[in-house]
Amino acid sequence: MSVNKKIGHAVVRNRLKRQVRAIIDSTFNKEQNLDMIVIVRNKFLEQDYETNLKDFKYLLNKINKEK
Repeated sequence: MSVNKKIGHAVVRNRLKRQVRAIIDSTFNKEQNLDMIVIVRNKFLEQDYETNLKDFKYLLNKINKEK
């Protein structure tokens, strides 16, 4: 997982990575074999965890509908 240095200092980037990992762990089954690239944008910083989780689930459902 990678977060661009333009997002913030190391502490901020590490916090974002922890949040993204938590969102992914709560959303996916361990049995699913998926390769995914998650790009964290500045908007992610401005929102709370619950909003980010809701947005991530919305995007995941959108991806699954297209299959």
